[in-house]
Amino acid sequence: MFASIRRYDFKSPPSAADVAKLSSQIEHDFVGKIEHLPGFHGYYMCNVDGRQLLTISLFDTKASADESARLAAEFVKHTALPVTIGPVDRAEGDVFLAREAPREVGAH
Repeated sequence: MFASIRRYDFKSPPSAADVAKLSSQIEHDFVGKIEHLPGFHGYYMCNVDGRQLLTISLFDTKASADESARLAAEFVKHTALPVTIGPVDRAEGDVFLAREAPREVGAH
């Protein structure tokens, strides 16, 4: 498994409404594209204390993670976002340890 982690600094702290709108925009207009890339495992987005936007994308291969990063750059460049963010700081690498809680049928 391969992880691509992107971090963007917010130029000013976003409101809860702006974070909700951003989340909806990303889910519908970006995640909808990368979830169809080969080997997609998941996408996670975090608001880090109103200072940063942190995203984690997981794929089977580096090639799919690279395509995800390309699509992310295109999305940020061409989409009117409800917040102003700085340039991306990207880290990536092979996931060599992963553990998830077991999923139970009907669990939330």
